[in-house]
Order: sequence, then structure tokens, then C-alpha cells
Amino acid sequence: MTSTSSAAQLVFYACVFGGFLINVVTFVKAKDINMYLYNICKLSYALCPHVPVGSKLAKWHMRFHVLGLLIFLTFMSFYFFYQEWKKLSEAVTLPFMFLNSFRDESISIIFSCIILSFVFSANISGTMLMLCGNTYASLGNIIKAYRKRLQNKFRSGNYMKEPLTVDIKILNMITKQVELADGALNTCTVLLYGMFICMFYITISIGLSEDESFKTKVVIWYIVWNFIIAIYLFSRLTLSGYRVQKENKKLQDTGIECSRIIVTSPADEYTLLTFSLLLASIKDSNLTVTVGGMFVIEKGLFLTVAGTIVTYGVILFQMNK
Repeated sequence: MTSTSSAAQLVFYACVFGGFLINVVTFVKAKDINMYLYNICKLSYALCPHVPVGSKLAKWHMRFHVLGLLIFLTFMSFYFFYQEWKKLSEAVTLPFMFLNSFRDESISIIFSCIILSFVFSANISGTMLMLCGNTYASLGNIIKAYRKRLQNKFRSGNYMKEPLTVDIKILNMITKQVELADGALNTCTVLLYGMFICMFYITISIGLSEDESFKTKVVIWYIVWNFIIAIYLFSRLTLSGYRVQKENKKLQDTGIECSRIIVTSPADEYTLLTFSLLLASIKDSNLTVTVGGMFVIEKGLFLTVAGTIVTYGVILFQMNK
């Protein structure tokens, strides 16, 4: 077995293990996830009642998720039960002698468990990706609705009629919900990014392998599909998380715009004092989502991950010589 084939197996096992870890983390944090989902939905209905909670493409994401699982299941079933059945079945050593009487059936069960474990992990990861993506989309919509509320209030001059203390309270609520959502999901986000990187590594490992079983058209189509799916999933999670940070920057720009308006207005001392508190809250608010609390989800992750993939490919290429 070549080093690239061994690497492909290890990365495959890492994908499966990552899926089960996500399942465990989701079970442990189920209460926190349910709580923040309820609060975000409630806040979303209050600030932007005409905007759907989550992404508008949620139904299409669900269909694509199911399609992806079926394609992975088909590819792997063909590989284990048709293309490499003879080679792999001969290499299997059954733990109990009496199982040799039902060798083909026993090996079929083993291969089925391998396939289903990967599909199960992929299903968990895809489900959590949809949860994270729709949560970040909802948070982005909420911040956007709040930003437009401030813009309309100051451009129309209603800030002198309506108390700004309400806007401060709403901003504090939004900040709290972003922190709760990030605290509940950042561990899952780390594992999701780990699985996406493993999917890239699987593509590279199989592509650089000299094993003849990886040179068939079915396997080539599999790694192409795997690479496309990895890019799609990674982009979805990164762009949805980046949108929260993007809306936060726009909110801070809106705060500066509002300060220019209020400076040239005949606002009384109380209104100016309240606005200064609001502006300070906007500047201090940390409306971002992170990867495990270590770094913020932003577009720079594309370059970071691309660098790790290139490094991994170069190392494998050198080991294969």
C-alpha cells in the first residue's frame, strides 16, 4: 500500500470520526441550541417580519443535501460491492471461525457498515451545516434590519420624537443572541471545517495515489464530485458566517452617518447623551461568529485553507517519489 493510499484511508476515518463528534457535541449542546433558535426566531419576527428566518434557499439546500448523500452512497456501493469486491473480500480476515460459513454475507455486512458510517457522518455534517448557515443568515438579516431602522429614524428626523434608549436595548439583545449562537455553534463549526478540509485531502490523496483501483472512471468521477461538494460546503459556511461580520461593519458605518446627522440637528442635551451611549454600544458590540472562539469567520479563510491544501499536496507528492 502506497503512502497516498494510507493517507486516503486515514483521512477517510477522520471524516467518519468527525461526523460522530459533531453528533456528540450537538447532543450535549442541544438545550443551548434550542434556546438560541427560539430567541433568534422571536427577534427576527419582531425586527424583520417580512423576511423568512434563515436562508431563502433553505429548501434547495435540503434537496442538494439529499442528492449529495445519494450520490456518495451510489459511488461507494459500486466501489465496494462491484469494482473492488473480489480484492477487498479476499483481504478481509473474519474474527470468528464460524463466520467463514457465511463469509460473503459477513463481508457484505462489514462493507455496508463502512458505507453507512460515512453516509451517516456526512448526513450529520450536512444537517449541522444547514443549521449553522441558516443561523448566520438570520443573524445577518437581524443586524441588517436594525441598521435600516436606525438609518430611517435619523434620515427622517424621528430620533427626536422616539427615544433612542429603545434602540440601545435592541442592540444589546442582538449582541447577546450573537454571542449565544456563537457559543453554541463554534465547536461544531471547528469540526465542520475539519471535515471539509478532510474532504479536500481525500481528493488529493486519491488523485496522487498510484493504486490502480483509484484510476477507474468511477473513482475519478467520485473525487471530482467530492471536490465540488467540499468547495460548495466550505463556501456556504464561510460566506454565511462572513455576512454577520459584514453587516456589523455596515452598522458601524451607519453609526458614523447618524452622528453626522445629529451633530447638525437641533437635538437637545438628553438626546445627544443617549446617542453617545448608542454610538459607544455600536462600536463596542462584537457582532461576529467564530471558529471555536479562535478566529472570526471571514473571507481570509479561503486563502488559509488553500495554503494548507497546497502544502498537503506537496508533502504527499514528495513522499510518493
